[in-house]
Amino acid sequence: MKPFAIAFILLLAGVSLLLVLLKVTSPAIDGTVTATVQNHVLTQSLDGNRHYMVVKLADGSTTRLVTNQNSLCPIGSQVELNVTSSSLGKTNTYQLGQCLPR
Repeated sequence: MKPFAIAFILLLAGVSLLLVLLKVTSPAIDGTVTATVQNHVLTQSLDGNRHYMVVKLADGSTTRLVTNQNSLCPIGSQVELNVTSSSLGKTNTYQLGQCLPR
């Protein structure tokens, strides 16, 4: 085979592998769940402040969500969380959707 043909085949194989990996690792939002805000946490670092909300899920477990100061929901209120599951593992990632009205 000519060197050009070999290089072209290797390039196609590399692009195909990249597309397969992107398809496998791309997260998909599975749905939403409701949780209760337990606490707010503020941490300070050299590059600024970070705000977190600790929420309690329906199964009794707690998780900490990264938020900003403007999107903090009151303690004791209900929040809607977007659930994303990893295709490689059995872990769920939660992201704040919205504060639910009382």
